[in-house]
Amino acid sequence: QTVLWYGNDGRAHLEIERYDITGKLPVYIGKTSVHGWMCSSAISEYNGYLRIPTYEDYGAGLIILDKELNVIGELYGIGGNQQDPLPHDVATYKNIAVFGRDSTWWTVDISDPASPKVTGSADGKGNNYHTVFLDDGYLLTSVFYRDYASDYAGLKLETYDISDEMNIKKTGEMLLENESRQFIYMLSPGLYQETTSETSGSGTLVMPYVVADDNPRYVLAMFSYGEELTLTAKQELVHTSASEIKTSKWQMVRIGDGIHLVNLAMGTKETDI
Repeated sequence: QTVLWYGNDGRAHLEIERYDITGKLPVYIGKTSVHGWMCSSAISEYNGYLRIPTYEDYGAGLIILDKELNVIGELYGIGGNQQDPLPHDVATYKNIAVFGRDSTWWTVDISDPASPKVTGSADGKGNNYHTVFLDDGYLLTSVFYRDYASDYAGLKLETYDISDEMNIKKTGEMLLENESRQFIYMLSPGLYQETTSETSGSGTLVMPYVVADDNPRYVLAMFSYGEELTLTAKQELVHTSASEIKTSKWQMVRIGDGIHLVNLAMGTKETDI
């Protein structure tokens, strides 16, 4: 649970509260205050440490806490202390954090929780990043891409090999339909990809998106990734109305073998599936 407030230092503060949930009811234990707004979809825990990506006027940041909510490590200004500090998206996986700032990806080594440090970057060549997923050794991104020469404006998927943090390599890219748009409001890497095969080094990404052309429609697609990116299946989703597609409040949840698309905008006139 978080409470945001501004301190006397003029910086945004975020309160992180800790609860014991081993019993029938949650028991409040304590809280701590850190700087910045929280990128909630990118929070992760690894080896007993909580990694919290943040953003504020000092730029994108990363805060590492232990189980007692003591601040172990902090890193601010990732990608520069820009006036518009919001990272397009963030992901954390094991000992790596990845921040999208403007059209550049920045990788952060968090193997030493007390001393996180930027280790590399990759130029996105002017793309506007929407979504990022991390898997073991691979970065998967969803990009809004515009090509005036071919009159294309829509989503492009990209994959990068990040096994060597100092040498990020693009392994694949694919354009979706023209006028395709991001569908999901908030993302969590663990919900969207199947377990990576340790033998094949490949995985599966489930990606819902919207095609907002003269025939608006929802699409759910599956892609395999690894040494290359391949479309494996695609299906249009049946919905009640396509007169006006709004995408701001949809969340996707994987439960077992099923995909659930949930509209978080309760009480509105948003399109239902």
